[in-house]
Amino acid sequence: MVLHCASGPRFIFFIVVGLLLATGLSQAATPREEPPITVEVSSLQELREAAERATPGSIIRLAAGTYRRFADDPPIRIRGPQGLPDKPIIIRGASGATGSRPTIIDGSRRLDDGMAIAEQFGPAGGRARDLEDLITQNQYRTRQAVNCLVFEGAAHLVIEELTIRNCWPTSIVFLSSHHVTLGANTIVGSTYPFFIDPRSDHFVVENSIWTQDDSGYAPDESGYSGRYDLRPKPGRMWDTVPWGVSHHGSRAYLNGGLIGSFGTRGDVIVRHNVIRNAYNGVRFRSNRCEVPECNVNVEIYDNDFQFIRDNPIEPEDQAVNWWVHHNRIYNAHAWFSLDGVGGGPIYIFGNVGWFDDKPARRCVPSDWAADRTLEADGYAPTADNECARSRTGKVIKLGPGKIELREPIYVFNNSWYVRAPVVDGGIAKFRAWNNATLFCDPDAIAPGMCVAEYAMGERCAQAAPGATISIPNRFPIGLDRVPFVDCFAAGSGGAAASYGISNHPDFPDKLAELGYPVGGLHGDPGFVDARIGDFRLRPESLARGKGCTVSRASDGSLTCSSSGGTAQPDIGAYQQNALIQGPDYLNYGDGPPRVMKATWQKDSDSMLLELAFSTVMQLPSNDTRITIRRSDGETLHSEPCAKAREIALHCRFPALRAPPDATATLFIPRSLKSASGLPVTLWGAGTPRIELQR
Repeated sequence: MVLHCASGPRFIFFIVVGLLLATGLSQAATPREEPPITVEVSSLQELREAAERATPGSIIRLAAGTYRRFADDPPIRIRGPQGLPDKPIIIRGASGATGSRPTIIDGSRRLDDGMAIAEQFGPAGGRARDLEDLITQNQYRTRQAVNCLVFEGAAHLVIEELTIRNCWPTSIVFLSSHHVTLGANTIVGSTYPFFIDPRSDHFVVENSIWTQDDSGYAPDESGYSGRYDLRPKPGRMWDTVPWGVSHHGSRAYLNGGLIGSFGTRGDVIVRHNVIRNAYNGVRFRSNRCEVPECNVNVEIYDNDFQFIRDNPIEPEDQAVNWWVHHNRIYNAHAWFSLDGVGGGPIYIFGNVGWFDDKPARRCVPSDWAADRTLEADGYAPTADNECARSRTGKVIKLGPGKIELREPIYVFNNSWYVRAPVVDGGIAKFRAWNNATLFCDPDAIAPGMCVAEYAMGERCAQAAPGATISIPNRFPIGLDRVPFVDCFAAGSGGAAASYGISNHPDFPDKLAELGYPVGGLHGDPGFVDARIGDFRLRPESLARGKGCTVSRASDGSLTCSSSGGTAQPDIGAYQQNALIQGPDYLNYGDGPPRVMKATWQKDSDSMLLELAFSTVMQLPSNDTRITIRRSDGETLHSEPCAKAREIALHCRFPALRAPPDATATLFIPRSLKSASGLPVTLWGAGTPRIELQR
C-alpha cells in the first residue's frame, strides 16, 4: 500500500520533540567487562541484539542487502552500547566494488515528483486513519513517525559504511549519547539524517554523502542503490519549488540539515562530507537547551555544499566557538545564516564559494498558489510571484533585531564569486579582513543570472535612502543592480571590514562615503577561474601580498595587523597554491585534549613533528616520545618532545629524512595531559591513523 501526504509546516519539530519527550531515558549504561566480539548479522533485529551485548572493541558487521522498514513499523531501538575511548564499538556495513555501500536500510518513505512524501505501509494495511490526521491542517506527526534507528545511552560508538534511504524525518536519532562517530555513510532523503537530543554531545560526522532530494540523479548516482557519483546536479527542490513552500509551507519537512539538534551541549565535528541537493547543510537550534550554553565547540570544515536551497551553515539561537573553514559552496542561497544568533565567537575563514545557476528557474507559480499552509504565519502566496521570492540570496545573512553576540563573528581570508550581496539583513558584531569577492558580469553569463531580484524580497531592499524603516538601504536599487551590502546598518556592533578586494563599483570608496566602515582595494581579485571554483591567484593578481596578518589572543579574540617592512599574506582563501591555515583551534571550556594536527617540518638533516592539540597542554615529561610504525612494520622513535607553544609539542625524528607516507601509524603517549590534568583522547582526532601507546 502506497499513500502520499504533504504535512504541515511544523513537521520536523513535532516529530522529533514528540519522540524525545515521550521517551523515558534508561539508567546510565556502563561498558561490559568481557572480551570484544566480532560478528556478522543479517537483520536489524540481530543488529540490535548484537549491539546491546557488545563489549568495548567489538565489531558488528551488517551484511550486504536491503533491510526494509515500513512506514508503520516502530523504530529499531538500540539501548546502551558502550565502548571505551580507545576501544569503540564499531557497527559497519559491507564494502562493495569501487567504494559502493551495499548494506542498505530503507524506511519506505520517498519524495514523489511533486516533492510530497510517498509512504509504503506493511502488508497489514497501513494506517489510513493516521494518514488522514497527518494531512489535516494543524495535525502533525508524532513520535510514531520515526521508523528507522534510535540509539539510547550509546558511548564511544562508530557507525560506518551504511546506505540509509527513505527514512523521514530522521535516519538515526540519538538519545543521551556521547562520543559517537558517523563515518563513510551514504544517506538519501531525511529531514535530519542524524538528530541528537539535548543530553547528547561529542559527535563526528565525516566522509559521508547526503543527497536529500535525489530527483536529479539516477539511483546509481545518488547513492540510492549503494553506488554514487560525485558530480553535482540540481534536483526539483532547487529548480521547481518556491523557497517559502519548503521553508514553512507544505514541504517544510525539507527544512533540516545533515545533523541537527534543539539543544545539544555541543562538541560536534562535521568534516569531509558531500552535502547536496538539500534545503540546509548543517543546522542547529538551542530552543530546548538544558544548560547555560548550547551549540558549543562546533567545527565545520572541508565539506562540499552543492545546490543548497537555503543555508549551507545555519546556527540558530546560540553558537559558541564555531569554526567554519575550508568549505566549498557551489550554488546556494544564503551561505552563512547568522540571523539573531547569540554567543560567539564564530570564525569563518578559508572558504570558497561560486555559482553557475539560480534557484526556482523552472518554478511555475500557479502550481503553488493554493498552498494554504503558507498562510498560517501571514505568508500569502499568489499565482504570479511565489517563485520569485528568495532567489537572489546573500553570502552572510544577519538579522534586524538586538545583537545577542557576546563575541564577534570573524570573517577572513575567504574567496567568493557571487551574484548577490555579501552582507544582508541587519546588524551584527562583525569583523572582516582579507576577503576577495568577484561580482559577476551580466554581459558574460547567461541572461537573468547576474540580476538582483528584489521585487519579492525584503522591504528595505526597495527603500530609498531615508525611508522610515528599521534599516533602510542606502543605495537606490534597480532590478539590474546587485548591491555589495543590503539592509546592513553601517557600523552596527562595531562592525568593520578592511584589507579586502572586490570589483564591485561601490567597493570601497562609495561604501565608505555612505558611512560603511570598509577599506581595501578596488579591482578584479585575479582568480585563476572563479566560475569553476578555482580561486588560486594568478601571478599578476592585485591581491598578492596586500593582506593583513590575523593573530589570535589567549581569550580567543582576533586582530589583523600589517607591517610595511615584512611580506604580507595574500588577500583571499589561497596563499600561493594552498588554502590559508588560519589560527590554532582552541576549545571553549575544559575537556580532554584532542589531536588537531600533525605537521611535518624539515629540520636540518632530520624531520620535526609538530602535534597541535585542542587545549593548553602540560609540560611533557622528559621521556615523552612519539612512535611511528611504517607499513612494513619498521618502528621509529622520536627524541624527547618539547613544548613548542601552549597547545603544541615538537618531537624530532633523527632517523627520518622525509615525512613518512600516509600508511604510517602514529602512536602518542597516554601520559599527555591538558593543563587542567585531563588525559589525551583519540576521539575526533584531526589526523588519521593515530593510536595510543600501549
